[in-house]
Amino acid sequence: MAVRKRGKSWQFEISYKKATGEYSKIRKGGFKTKSEAKESEIEMSYNLGRGYQADKNSLTLYDFFKNWIELYKENYVSEITYKKYLNTLSAIKELFPYTTLSSLDKANYQKSLNNYAKTHARSTTAKLNNHIKSALDDAVEQGLILRNPTYNVVIKGLPSKPTENKYLNYDEFQALMQLLETRINPTYASPFLLFFAGATGMRLAELMGLTWSDIDFDNGIVDVNKTWLYKLNKFGPTKNPSSIRKIPIDNKTLSILKKYKSDQEQLISNIGIDNPNNFIFFNIKNGPVSQNAVTKQLRVRLKELGIDKPLSIHGLRHTHASVLLYKGVNILSVSKRLGHADINTTMKTYLHTIKELEEKDNTAIKNIMENIY
Repeated sequence: MAVRKRGKSWQFEISYKKATGEYSKIRKGGFKTKSEAKESEIEMSYNLGRGYQADKNSLTLYDFFKNWIELYKENYVSEITYKKYLNTLSAIKELFPYTTLSSLDKANYQKSLNNYAKTHARSTTAKLNNHIKSALDDAVEQGLILRNPTYNVVIKGLPSKPTENKYLNYDEFQALMQLLETRINPTYASPFLLFFAGATGMRLAELMGLTWSDIDFDNGIVDVNKTWLYKLNKFGPTKNPSSIRKIPIDNKTLSILKKYKSDQEQLISNIGIDNPNNFIFFNIKNGPVSQNAVTKQLRVRLKELGIDKPLSIHGLRHTHASVLLYKGVNILSVSKRLGHADINTTMKTYLHTIKELEEKDNTAIKNIMENIY
């Protein structure tokens, strides 16, 4: 280790041994005083001793994040979730095209995040930051960087879409379910998948992965234990361990499910085709149902009902949960039914519903107390 003056400023130089066994040097200058250079030298020496890999400081954020999602997320998270990570990767390419891990500091990161927030919703900006934050936590653990620049940044962004557009009200939901019931046909699975989504609150990938062996007809239970990765043409894991769950279904839905199974088996037998994975939602012509087909079907049925809302398939899940909460179902039961990791996720997602119910509860509390004395 050495500290020396160069021109009007001070610099330090440290020799260290790389992971390959070769020796290299780190030089850093621009310090106003000798003591500043010495202090920085001591800090760098300490970090090298803790595993900091100075020889890999040219690795870009884009390359690191790409490798990270391929190693830890691909074929592990659902297809839909992995697509969100790919969206983050595209954003990184745009925001940080040549930024190396070592050059990414908090100020520059915040500036880029602010630029992104100018054209994106605050929730989208938060999701981007969460993805990068998780990846850079691993970078710190691997000794590639000393600290994570994403911590305690300010999340900005445009207002999210109005909450009422994310789910249907009770009358709209009832009308959609009644319409979908009339469109159930084993030849084309999308209407029944949408109907079952409304009846159970399941995620799309979970619905796509349902097989007949997952249905307990005797007890009226749906066993959610896997997903279907459509693009990879194979089964995958659920979103998280809590997503593995058993969902009770009502007698009417169970009856419709029984008839659908019988009709599907008869149709497959008559045509002479094979359903090798024993899928519930299986198109006679194209096999496993696709997200595009289900999305198109939802838009068609909403238009048929005159409902002008940009509702997504996930919006049926929100609608299912909101209806249960409005009807007085305990939030813990709703959380377990949805497969949330914890009840805080449920409370945060359905805060608008909870606030409205709180107003109703306050009125009920007043009425109760007034009748006591």
